[in-house]
Amino acid sequence: MYINEDNPAELLAALQVAENRVAQHYPDTLGWSDYYKELFVNEVKYRISYIKSAIRKLENTPKSFEELVGKTITSITRVVCVEGDALYFELAGVTFDCVMYHTDECCEWVGLEDVCGDLEDLLDTPVLYAREDTSSDTDGERGEPELKWTFYNIGTIKGSVTLRWLGESNGYYSVDVDFKRIIDKNAYPYRNILEKVKAKRGE
Repeated sequence: MYINEDNPAELLAALQVAENRVAQHYPDTLGWSDYYKELFVNEVKYRISYIKSAIRKLENTPKSFEELVGKTITSITRVVCVEGDALYFELAGVTFDCVMYHTDECCEWVGLEDVCGDLEDLLDTPVLYAREDTSSDTDGERGEPELKWTFYNIGTIKGSVTLRWLGESNGYYSVDVDFKRIIDKNAYPYRNILEKVKAKRGE
């Protein structure tokens, strides 16, 4: 059965199913040979261990910009891809890297307009605060042209940085900026972003 490892609720549900399988079906193994009984038990134990490991991996990686608080960023790389601007974050003591980006759908454009501050001030020391503020020139009515600024403010003991993203839309498409854990590095658009990151670093 396929499990979406980026969905804690689905992982917990799968864990419950596996544990229930042991409780419900283990008595049925009493007539089995020791060999097949051991195969059954080991298979379910492996399943439970795998799911618990996936849960731990998700729990230690931020799933939103605000959850960077308390984490230590080791590197931030800014790249421009076909999909648009992206910021690639590597953090200490977590399983997955993170990326900040927006993938254009049709009639909208979103870009990182300005970085106020020195990104180096955010590295190798715990993040003290991380918050998102927005400003828009529309009242949010669907179909009305939208111009939206999103300010991501982040700081450590060494200094602070404001990331100013600008989004323009015809009113039918989102101009939100995504902050995602990179679970599958080969998935779109992460693969393209990672290729740009490696090229910029000369890897």
